[in-house]
Amino acid sequence: MQARLAEIFGNTLERWNSKLLECNGEADHVHLLFEAHPNLELSGLVNNLKTVSSRLIRKEFQQEISKVYWKPVFWHKSYCLI
Repeated sequence: MQARLAEIFGNTLERWNSKLLECNGEADHVHLLFEAHPNLELSGLVNNLKTVSSRLIRKEFQQEISKVYWKPVFWHKSYCLI
């Protein structure tokens, strides 16, 4: 699932003219390192990353997710940019 998330994030970032440099995480969170143009609206990018990845991961890994995850949202609304 983590490898698929990295693929989804990479493809989504390419559509925003950005580049995924690194993707890793734990069972309950992910870390992304990416390059983006300074004029890019980062909040819009992050929201798009969450929306696209949530939709695809829920669809592709429905059986695995339903065993441990029952909330109506996939990602927490917060994020941190450094």
